[in-house]
Amino acid sequence: MTMNQLINQLVTDGGAIVSSGDCSQIEIANAQSTGRFAVRDDGMGFVRRTKEWLALQLAREKAHPNTNGKFFT
Repeated sequence: MTMNQLINQLVTDGGAIVSSGDCSQIEIANAQSTGRFAVRDDGMGFVRRTKEWLALQLAREKAHPNTNGKFFT
């Protein structure tokens, strides 16, 4: 997938595009398998997080204040 395709997905389906460095290996693997992962020519990778993923993260942050939504340290 190209960056333009990833951006078009964002416009069509919503969500957020983040650097793969901000993602777990599982999230990257899931993004690759579902067509939400792109790599630039310089090797920098990006993931489109879905609206559903963002809603889940917001719910985690509300349920676990002062932890940035993380369950483990």
